[in-house]
Amino acid sequence: MVTEPIPDRIIPALIISVLISPRGCSAMSSARNFLYPHRSSLSANRPQEILFDANLQEFAQRVGYIASLETGGKLSPKESYQAIESLWQQLSQSHQQL
Repeated sequence: MVTEPIPDRIIPALIISVLISPRGCSAMSSARNFLYPHRSSLSANRPQEILFDANLQEFAQRVGYIASLETGGKLSPKESYQAIESLWQQLSQSHQQL
């Protein structure tokens, strides 16, 4: 059986959709724990600070993946900027809600 390869432009779009999507899928929790490790914060005292620290770590991890995709030529600078801007807006909203 002969199958056509997946175009190079589709793969980054799928990766970005996974990186930008909010948490919630339990089937991907083990993969998410591997891809987005969290460390405990020494400076956070209140629950809000702990939650924001976790969100900030996740933001940094996702930005690193997007930057790597852009460096590797899988994403254009414009796509990378849009993805990071979306992540920044999510982080800002989470900070305001706390």
